[in-house]
This record gives sequence, structure tokens and C-alpha cells, in this order.
Amino acid sequence: MRQIRVNQFAILADDAPSGEIPVEFGVQFKTDTVGKWIAVAFITRYLNGSAPLLLLEMQCDFQVKPEDWDSLISDGKLVFPVEFLRHIALHTVGTMRGVLFCKTEGTAFSRFILPTVNLEAMINQELIIPLTE
Repeated sequence: MRQIRVNQFAILADDAPSGEIPVEFGVQFKTDTVGKWIAVAFITRYLNGSAPLLLLEMQCDFQVKPEDWDSLISDGKLVFPVEFLRHIALHTVGTMRGVLFCKTEGTAFSRFILPTVNLEAMINQELIIPLTE
């Protein structure tokens, strides 16, 4: 991991409602073929009904060794295996748990724990990046 960024954090209510709070997740991958790194952008939304209550979007960038990067190239495409994508996403989710704790510590929102995330369901195919010369 070469960098951690909090792209967005917002508490959109004055008080945390009681009871169960639904949570939505989103994941996106970004790459830099020149710098040979891949990033995981992970988004979490806590909801109050259908309205967002708390938003956290963060990104973890992962540097890939040049020789490992080159081994991912096949037929003019950069191919990241699904297991690798899940692995770096898992580290991003773990980092997000810490960020959420730090950002909400001492507030009514500190009880919002990031639940278990089913990355197998969210990330179910390899990432293919066509390379142009």
C-alpha cells in the first residue's frame, strides 16, 4: 500500500437514529499503467430509510513491483486476477474500518461499525485493461 486517501466523509444528520441502520457498499478499481499501481476506491453509505446518513469514500493505492506488473500482461492486455482484486479490496475495507472509527470517535455515530463485506459477491471477475502503444 503506497497511499491512503479519504475522498469523502460526511455525517448528514444531527443525531444517529436508534435501531438497525442499513449499509450500502460500492467498489471501483483504478490503474496507472505508467506508475504501475492499482487503486481500490471503496464507498460506504449508512442509510436512514432511503436517505444517506453517513458517507465514507476512500481509496487505497497499491504499488506493484515492475516484474509482477509485467507478468500480468498478456496479448496486449493487463489482466488482474479476481483473487488479487479481492485481496487488495480486503486491505482497503480493513483500512476503512479504522478511518470510520477515527472519524466518528466521541460522537453518536461511533456505534456505526463497518459490517462484514462479501467481497466474493462484489468482485467476481478479473479486471482487464487494454494497453495501447
